[in-house]
Amino acid sequence: DADLEGGSNFTVYLDQRATWLTRRGLEWRNRASVGQFNALESELRQPIDLARRWFFGPRLEFRQRERDYYVEEDAVATYRSRVSGLGLDVGRRLGNHAEAIVGLAVADVRDTQSRGLRTLPDYDSRTAAWRASLVFDRLDNLDFPQSGTLLEVNGRFVRRFAGGDDSYDRFAVRADQAFGRGPSSVLLSARHYTAFGSDLPLSDAFAAGGFLNLSGYQRDEILASEMTVLRGVYRHRVAGGSSLLPGLYLGASVEGADVRERLNGTSDFRALGGSLFFSAESVLGPFYLGLGYGEGGRMSIYLNVGRPPP
Repeated sequence: DADLEGGSNFTVYLDQRATWLTRRGLEWRNRASVGQFNALESELRQPIDLARRWFFGPRLEFRQRERDYYVEEDAVATYRSRVSGLGLDVGRRLGNHAEAIVGLAVADVRDTQSRGLRTLPDYDSRTAAWRASLVFDRLDNLDFPQSGTLLEVNGRFVRRFAGGDDSYDRFAVRADQAFGRGPSSVLLSARHYTAFGSDLPLSDAFAAGGFLNLSGYQRDEILASEMTVLRGVYRHRVAGGSSLLPGLYLGASVEGADVRERLNGTSDFRALGGSLFFSAESVLGPFYLGLGYGEGGRMSIYLNVGRPPP
């Protein structure tokens, strides 16, 4: 992706999934990425019952990424976040469209400044956390949905046990609803993030800014420990049908955020953004060429190929 103003990011992903490695249905999942977001994640899932509804398994992860740190509208520094850890999960599949997981994770987390004029505090800690997640997914398409609902709840509760040095909470709720008729579709999204008043390190802060996430603002320009983000996206299919380009779309979006605990600027901050874009389904994933706008005359041009890093 690029904003055509000097900022660009490049990441290559590799996903691998091996099933039925044993007679009891052991599954092995791996994900690696190289570029702006470097990561290696590996997870084993061992079914417990014969119906394969319940499962447990260990997982390990390594993640490293760099982010620009903004004060109001100015990028004053860049910091690098590095996380390496392991965990153990127990989960249950709820029919064909939902899954619930609880687990324990221990990780070494380090945030350091890599460049910039402003000096940011280092964060070097071992974290121990309980985590819980629930996902319900009935969207017919993740990138260009025309119908269905997606509900996702994630909680991470860091505590001082098992060698942990810190204590804070991180909780996020996401709800998407898609409507479609003929060539037109609308996707309504709501996201709420909160730390329940605790202090988050930079690597765990909630971020807003970038295409379709407060368009017109720079990626991750807003860091906060509590905020609500709303978005509406309209798409109209104008062509498509080939194997290389299954669909071509024209679209527009309107986005808004209510930021109550901003970490890098004025708190109790409200922002509006939106975009006009051309998009396409392709063999390389979703393609977007868009013009984003924000309050105060902000404008950015975006070029995205593939799904961006999380």
